[in-house]
Amino acid sequence: MRLILAIAALSLVGACAKGGENSYRAELERLEQSCTARDGILRPSAAPRQTGRPALDYVCEIHGPSRIDPRG
Repeated sequence: MRLILAIAALSLVGACAKGGENSYRAELERLEQSCTARDGILRPSAAPRQTGRPALDYVCEIHGPSRIDPRG
């Protein structure tokens, strides 16, 4: 858990260095809310570097029963 928080903090610091901190943070908060509403957890992606775009830097992991009907 600490590793995830550290990665998230580093990504925010990277966004600050690139400028546009407010827009990055707003987009990240929007993604977090959307993910939480779907019973998911927003996690850093496995990308080798941060892009400065939260939609590419993070993924929403959803665990639990599938919402897809297995019968097709």
